[in-house]
Amino acid sequence: MSALTSGISATRELKRFFTEARDGQHSDVSVLRVHIRGEDLVETARAHGPSNGDLMQLSEFLDDRVGFLVLRASPATWYVVSWMPEDKVSVNNRMVYAASLPSLKLAVGEGCVEGTLQFTTREDALGSNSSTAQPAPIESQCDLPTATETAPAVVPKPAGLKSTRSFTTTKTTTTTTTLEYERMERRTEQRCSVPVVSTRPIGLTRPHADHRSSVPAIAPKPQAGVFVKKIDPRLAMSRSELEHVDLLQQEDDARTEQLEQMRTRLHGRTSVAHDDNQNAANQHANTAGIKQTTAAASGGFHSVTLPLAASATDALGGFAANVGTTVVELQIDAAKHVTSMRSFASTEEFAPNATEPRFYVMRTPGSRAFVYSCPEASAPRLRMV
Repeated sequence: MSALTSGISATRELKRFFTEARDGQHSDVSVLRVHIRGEDLVETARAHGPSNGDLMQLSEFLDDRVGFLVLRASPATWYVVSWMPEDKVSVNNRMVYAASLPSLKLAVGEGCVEGTLQFTTREDALGSNSSTAQPAPIESQCDLPTATETAPAVVPKPAGLKSTRSFTTTKTTTTTTTLEYERMERRTEQRCSVPVVSTRPIGLTRPHADHRSSVPAIAPKPQAGVFVKKIDPRLAMSRSELEHVDLLQQEDDARTEQLEQMRTRLHGRTSVAHDDNQNAANQHANTAGIKQTTAAASGGFHSVTLPLAASATDALGGFAANVGTTVVELQIDAAKHVTSMRSFASTEEFAPNATEPRFYVMRTPGSRAFVYSCPEASAPRLRMV
């Protein structure tokens, strides 16, 4: 959970653009396309248009390449759009772009981000009538009769089904099936939040005055913020919020590790109490169904208790009495006892041993520290002791 950000940041030019935009410049720019190039977020294209958050302005950028589209929602705010074309994006690219979203939002400015959107198909972004071809005539889209056609006949509504309308003309008869009607009606209800503008020819009356047309003549332009998809809420968090979540996770991991260590020690003590003749270092403890040993849990080492020599006791006594001793150096002598080697009156005089392991008891302003020093050049035998 700590690797939510990719380490990729915006280029200096992209940051300068958004800084100047916040100062009132580049007011004619409505869309920016941003791609990841190496370790940077780079602007690769831009478009000019109104600052109204119209998603139709994204049409020319919705190709097969994954990327970010920054759409101007107002003169001072932007929408950050993640374009992930369906079946065209690898899992790795999807993860990298998702992890880089906070960096792009930071470049735009936390107070200038109106919202975060994500689309995978052109239909999601532009509506069900979007395509690369030109839209068909109004009459063919809505199956409306022309002025020379006869009046439409009303077909009785089947039980349990929504209304199905059939228009009989002198040229052809077109029937909209219930399945197609329900699909288009459902898409209209989900995607359109504004009233449908009637495009009925002049002089043509509705069969039912209190019932709206079953199929909209022209799908209205999608409005900004209508097609928001549910995405990972962590992608919309600020940097401070993400750091707070990571800190909580680290605390949980540390707490779990401490509980496991305590459980292992408790099992080891219980085994020793049941059988005093066995070596505690070889007692098997079954923790969460996994066999472990005390020696294995400690990396193969076990603790050794050594007495303090008289010199070490005197040096530590002077250190505790604060009689001018700031640092005490301790050494294990012949693996039998701990003896004092040197004492220092100040940290400026202190110089650690560079060839052998040592213990140091040090006094710092407001605290005391116990330091174990083990130089890389020391002998393995001394390290083990």
